Amino acid sequence: MNIKMKKVKYSLIILVSITFICVVSFIWRLVLTFPYEELETISLGGNYVFNEDVICKIDKNKNLYLAIPDHIENYNYDDNYIVVRQLPVFDIADYYWIGLPSVEKDSINRMVQKCRNIGTCFWIVDKNKDKTTGPLTKQEYKLMCNSLHISLSLDK
Repeated sequence: MNIKMKKVKYSLIILVSITFICVVSFIWRLVLTFPYEELETISLGGNYVFNEDVICKIDKNKNLYLAIPDHIENYNYDDNYIVVRQLPVFDIADYYWIGLPSVEKDSINRMVQKCRNIGTCFWIVDKNKDKTTGPLTKQEYKLMCNSLHISLSLDK
């Protein structure tokens, strides 16, 4: 094969790969977003809701996006924060975040591994800054709560 044919071949492979990734991302985005009016949810304020054993954020189109995955053992909230104790399951962790623009697969894998290493994980959602911090160890969680002056309890 001459050099020109090789370039065409590699260009086609790259084009097909990019197209495939875009299509898969679009399909997963459709699967992962759904109108929240169809679900029974508990409002946590700041466009966050609790549904079954996950916490989701509602976007401007009233679709749900996963903020903290299963299995949420306990949560509490006030006007500014949501605090969560999670016993992570992650049987199908990739399913939760594929297609979401703010999350890369490598960061998902690191987060899942960190959760598995921690065991019981803690999360803090700052509703005013729209920022989720976690997974945290119990010690990291307590330090962050102290520094942010969060007095919400996760005791059952």
